[in-house]
Amino acid sequence: MLLVDTTTNLTAVSVDTGASPPTVTAQTGIDLLSLHTALQGAGLGLTNCPAPGALSLGGALTVNGHGTSVPAVGEQLVQGHTFGSLSNLLRSVTAVVWDPEQQAYALRTFQRSDPEMGALCVHLGRAFLIEVTLQVGANARLRCNSYRSQSAADLFAAPGSGSTAKTFADFLDESGRVETILYPFTDNPWLKVWSVTPDKPFWSREVSEPYNYPFSDNIPVEVSNILSQIVGGNAAFSMLTVNNATSGTFAGTIGGSGVNESNLNLTKSGVGMLTLTAANTLYSGTTTMNGGFLTLGSSTALGTSGPITFTGGGIGYTSASAGVDLASRFKNSTSAITISTNYLSPVTIAGSIDSTNSGGLMLSTGTLTLSGSNSYSGNTTVWDASGNYSLTRLNIANANALGSGSLVMNYTNSFDNTSGGPLTLNTNLILASGSPYFAGSNNITFSGTGLFSGVQSLTVSSGTLTLGSLNTDIQSRIVNYVGPGTLQLAGPAGPTFATSTSGIASAGRLLISHPNALGPTAYISMGGGSFESTVDLSGSNALPNYLYVGNVVAFTGTNNITFSGTVGHDAPNASRGINSNLTNGATLTLTGPVLLQSNTTATVARTLDIGGTGLMLISGPISNGVLSFSNGLSKSGTGTLTLTGTNTFTGGFTLSNGNVIIGNKSALGSGTIALSGGTLQASSSMSGANAITNATISLTGAASMITGSSDITLTGSLVSTGGFTKAGSHT
Repeated sequence: MLLVDTTTNLTAVSVDTGASPPTVTAQTGIDLLSLHTALQGAGLGLTNCPAPGALSLGGALTVNGHGTSVPAVGEQLVQGHTFGSLSNLLRSVTAVVWDPEQQAYALRTFQRSDPEMGALCVHLGRAFLIEVTLQVGANARLRCNSYRSQSAADLFAAPGSGSTAKTFADFLDESGRVETILYPFTDNPWLKVWSVTPDKPFWSREVSEPYNYPFSDNIPVEVSNILSQIVGGNAAFSMLTVNNATSGTFAGTIGGSGVNESNLNLTKSGVGMLTLTAANTLYSGTTTMNGGFLTLGSSTALGTSGPITFTGGGIGYTSASAGVDLASRFKNSTSAITISTNYLSPVTIAGSIDSTNSGGLMLSTGTLTLSGSNSYSGNTTVWDASGNYSLTRLNIANANALGSGSLVMNYTNSFDNTSGGPLTLNTNLILASGSPYFAGSNNITFSGTGLFSGVQSLTVSSGTLTLGSLNTDIQSRIVNYVGPGTLQLAGPAGPTFATSTSGIASAGRLLISHPNALGPTAYISMGGGSFESTVDLSGSNALPNYLYVGNVVAFTGTNNITFSGTVGHDAPNASRGINSNLTNGATLTLTGPVLLQSNTTATVARTLDIGGTGLMLISGPISNGVLSFSNGLSKSGTGTLTLTGTNTFTGGFTLSNGNVIIGNKSALGSGTIALSGGTLQASSSMSGANAITNATISLTGAASMITGSSDITLTGSLVSTGGFTKAGSHT
């Protein structure tokens, strides 16, 4: 047998774009990636070569493989391309053949029309090709969908067999290009579906080189270890598999008389829990978690060395093993590193979980602290369905604690920053279900997206939780936030929440750090708490959102806040308040309509109170709202309220404290004006045609002052049980 390496010298390639169809002539030692690269430079390509890489052109033609297709349903043939394999594209081949006249081997070129050509198209190693010419067509994008979730029985079911899963025939009908590899000792093939896709789908990842998979096969680690041991000549290698459906305890040691524990691997399968209580100090094999839980009843239940791999199932800690850090032993996991801790014995993983683990990490019960710098991929999930947030908590104590994936919270489980200072995580926070909590021992920032997906509410118990962007999975999802801590929105709203048909409901401190943090369409429902901005929200940055006031809401900070949308009084039968506590000369401004009643289930009239120590301007019209009740407005607090709109509310205006400036004769509505404290003044003359015509003026305290330099005329009847003080130069 003679082996010839053609990849060193037989690599020449040339493209002829003038031919019809175009052609490429290449020597057979060129690898498929280099061939594709040369074609792409001329705007040409192959659609029957879905897996380019180090495979040579001669090798692919030898086995008639690494790229073939049949017509998908409705697919039209494109000039230069063909269905079938690369061999179908051959126009000519130059091969080493026996020349009987010269009694020697010689080079001979065969055309597609030559009768000998058929034997050379797929020669299975019986010929030596030197150079070939292929017809080619316009370059095209190929999309690959990779799956490992479908069983061989379903995939290879006969067409029309009634299988509810897609069969191989179904995939062929859709794309015409399907690749499957079924590895030994596995049930699910590696399935790759290739399709010609001119435009990249949003969720697809564009690549320009081969080998884009985090795995090369799905042989279980324990099987590959066996093969490795066999290849290495170690015939004593053994595997112990425990498959239990119910809970049990094993007090003996792993191994035993005559067993080399370093050559023994343990696999835990089945849905049950197995507790190991012995000290297995000699065991150093590979432990594979494939199902259920393996509970560590001693500190050396799994020895002190040897890899631990998760393909399903998890590890449970007890008080005896809570101090064991297994981070450096977690290797090659394709499913989540699943941890269950004793509720009374928190576990800390301070070591680093490396990048060989691609399935993420899951905390199923108890308290787990991640204080190491981790590089595993996949999401970190907190999932305790019992829902006791105070007992199931993930403590994050390092900026890289979560590896490269997102944090996914469920139920009423909680998370915290226990690093001793603020942390910024370059990842996303996904709120998937229930009502999770952030404990807030220290502030934490997720620079990515905070995605509300199926969650009922988010509570920030203390401190500040900062999200780089707020988004929802659907437009109708309500973002329900509960304090008393702070939720800070640092960047613009995500694409779905930015077009929300719902909104955010807040009962804590809501801190806005970007003008578009809430998008233009979401409503803002404040059920109490406070609203603050670290950026100026006036002028072009004014908030167009609908603001619901469902309790007493404080507006704080040093920046202007302007709402240009409607303000609604959203409580069925209770009065509500807006307190402007802005400082540094900042003003809370309402330029849109103010509805003193926006809830159609109300049965009584209500009053909206304006309080606080800061400045507030209402230039929009104030009306009774959606029902016919006579709803009122009151002013308390030491701050200044300016009213400039034409207001139609009929439930009266009460001034008990602070300063009120009116810029319109209808600014105080049409009901009774009750003065019991504070000061009232006009920004322009309110006399003559601009006289204030409210029917009744009630003076119930001696501290009221009417001041300023603009005249004020009140035409209504005076009802007095007290008095007032006039100050200023006005009449």
